[in-house]
Amino acid sequence: MTASPLQALPIERLRERTSTKWRAYPADVLPLDLPSSGVFGHAEMLAALAAGFAAVTLLPGPGSDRTALEAQITLARALAGADRIDLLDTPDPEVLTATLY
Repeated sequence: MTASPLQALPIERLRERTSTKWRAYPADVLPLDLPSSGVFGHAEMLAALAAGFAAVTLLPGPGSDRTALEAQITLARALAGADRIDLLDTPDPEVLTATLY
């Protein structure tokens, strides 16, 4: 079985890449663009934490089902702790930057 190139490279080499992830986000942020907020629920939030993520912050896009997302966040917070799951609901890039950095 071939190893994933992301696992084969040390983090310093990954940071040398020029994709949007490495130019637009802090080193400790892993953006994940989903086609629908309905495909990322409490189980995925908890799995991210179990895999070693320090926290999960969700930035819903336009048209996201806020009610369903908030229900999943409430459940994940009840299981993992309120301080590890967050909803960053802002269209303002200044607020996003201030929060991430």
